[in-house]
Amino acid sequence: MAEEAIESAPAGQRRRRPILALAVAALVAGALACWFLANAKRAAAEAEAAKSLESLGAIVVMDGSRTHVASVNLSTVTSPESLAKGIELLPALTDLGSLDASRTAITDDQLATVGRLTSLESLALSQTSITDRGLKQLAGLTQLRSLNLTTTPISGAGLAALSDFRRLKILDLSATKTADNLAPLARLPQLDWLVLRELTLADGALSDLSASESLSRLTLEGSTYPAASLTQLQQALPELSVDK
Repeated sequence: MAEEAIESAPAGQRRRRPILALAVAALVAGALACWFLANAKRAAAEAEAAKSLESLGAIVVMDGSRTHVASVNLSTVTSPESLAKGIELLPALTDLGSLDASRTAITDDQLATVGRLTSLESLALSQTSITDRGLKQLAGLTQLRSLNLTTTPISGAGLAALSDFRRLKILDLSATKTADNLAPLARLPQLDWLVLRELTLADGALSDLSASESLSRLTLEGSTYPAASLTQLQQALPELSVDK
């Protein structure tokens, strides 16, 4: 029956079918060629960026397949000028998972570039001069799982900027200017370990964490805080492990 239907089709329609098939094949081939070309360009740009970062003094680590850059350590870059050049190279690293800019001269404005690294899962900014304003530049890092802000001028007022980090598991705010307003951290659905060493915490700061549904470990070594605030938190979260 199918053969009869084909035979009964108008001659013009039968001629158009192979032409249509060729057109579809050409479109698919063209799309694949564009995809391969785009990938080749990205790979070349990434390789060039990795080479340039190493020349600036950064430590660059490739992934297991040696195809993409997995992590970059900028703390070994000695001059602010070289650091600025290195930061501008980072967006070419499309699968970058870890960035360490600790003990560098990174600025709030430069964090706008870091905020474009949407594949980041770990970010260390300890012992830098970044402020609450800089934290707002990182809103795009929705895959972030670990954030180290130790010894920075970050205050409780800036913690609301962390609300987009829905996958964040580890947060270190040790030796910052954070004294209160910890409530935004209680709303992070996967926050597991919060480090608050060497802080002076205000009344009610710790009890602000009582609403957390994920927090399992709290480190308070070297910090001062009202005992009643910690007691209230432990009553609300009886499974919480506290390092004092």
